[in-house]
Amino acid sequence: MATRALAVCLVAAWAALSNGAAHAGVVATLAVDDPTGCIDDASLDVDVRGHVQRAWVATSAAVRVVVTVRRDGAVRVATVDVSGSDRPEARRVIRGQRCVDVRGSVALAIAVALDPWVALGEPPVPAADLRPVARPRPPEASAPTRTRRRPEPAPEPAIRIASVEPTASWWLHGGTRLNAIAALTPISRLEIGLVVRYAAVEAMLEVVTPFTVHTSNEPLGRLESVELTGTLGVCGALGLWRLCGAADVGGLMVREDTSTAPWKFAPSIGVGPRVGFVFPLTSRLALRAAVGVPIGVVRPELRSAGQTVWSAPLVGVTLRVGVAVRL
Repeated sequence: MATRALAVCLVAAWAALSNGAAHAGVVATLAVDDPTGCIDDASLDVDVRGHVQRAWVATSAAVRVVVTVRRDGAVRVATVDVSGSDRPEARRVIRGQRCVDVRGSVALAIAVALDPWVALGEPPVPAADLRPVARPRPPEASAPTRTRRRPEPAPEPAIRIASVEPTASWWLHGGTRLNAIAALTPISRLEIGLVVRYAAVEAMLEVVTPFTVHTSNEPLGRLESVELTGTLGVCGALGLWRLCGAADVGGLMVREDTSTAPWKFAPSIGVGPRVGFVFPLTSRLALRAAVGVPIGVVRPELRSAGQTVWSAPLVGVTLRVGVAVRL
């Protein structure tokens, strides 16, 4: 009984903040701003629907729900703002370390704002059913009898917040990349990549568009070179920062600057760390930048008359800048 009384007090307080206008059937617009990747519009809609047992998100409504998530050290801080044309703005701040707990609490707070009876797990009782109950007449006085004391009922369970596992998100990004580990001349080229994020781990696949360069290199003379490179990597997300391990795999195709000269292929593999930064512009658009230091495991080289006339450096530097879009 004490738990139910506490739940009633919580519902009354939240309903008062919402100006008493929350009731079953209320719909609202939803906006989520979470650069940490913990909460998104689709999963939050499903969580709230599990509480209110109906569709509640609309493209146009008088009530507006805005959810903002930021990090405070190791703690996620979620702010739920509910506003409308006929009510003052109400705010609920939720803190937690685990993404599952924060998202479940946010969903329950929104559900209670839309329908306060959700917190009690039962529909409201119509006023017509609140009739006085006739009490039985007390028995006539008689000799005292020894009655057996009944055990007190067990306390009712507290309100449980449904846990939701994190889901994977897919990002497509494109930009420019400057690489000097496997080329005769440092060049900037277009790079296209795909990133899959699950919780705080990202897996990436990047492909660099081929680029042809005509250079003069003694004693080979004029050369035509084409660099082919792709990247595989795994990153850990620490807020806006990304710490990655990446492998650049590809090669260098070179021939003399004539149409009949044969192509010579020199493979290239570079492995090393990468530090990146992701700046979210919206929930589906972000700027990405990264600096990598690949170490040449297999370095391409050019040979003429049995002698090496050029070889890639042992340590290179790659710089990437681009835009990412959530699929």
